[in-house]
Amino acid sequence: MSSNRARENGRPSQTKTVGRFCGDSPGLERLVRRARYLERVDQALQQLLGAPLAGRCRVANINHDTLVLQTPSSAWGSRLRYLAPGILQQLSRQLGWDRIKHTKVQVRPEAFRPSAEPARRARLSRESAALLRQVAENIEDAALQDVLLSLSRRAD
Repeated sequence: MSSNRARENGRPSQTKTVGRFCGDSPGLERLVRRARYLERVDQALQQLLGAPLAGRCRVANINHDTLVLQTPSSAWGSRLRYLAPGILQQLSRQLGWDRIKHTKVQVRPEAFRPSAEPARRARLSRESAALLRQVAENIEDAALQDVLLSLSRRAD
């Protein structure tokens, strides 16, 4: 609920901005700062790598003195391991790191899969198409009739 909408309804807003919510929880604030930092590191990595490797690699974490990278396949993992010393050197220079000394490459195909399958086009049976045509023939609204006839042409 937006604050404008809350005022329109005459009720005080119950929503909090992320910043205010984080202020209530030091642990959550620390987590958000870390996520933002890892995102900045990942953006620097993507710019550094360029195509085609950029879309097939990402920063997973930074543990102590190790930059953890993920990739969807062992082939890309091998390439990353080969390039890792140069990547680490350039990121260290760009981001001012002095404690990150190692890289670890993880092959995680599931981390690169789309989160949802793309929407499939709905199928229309011949029977449904016939019903749409029948309804269209008995309707007076010309625009609706055109839409129903158009839909009926999409049958299997």
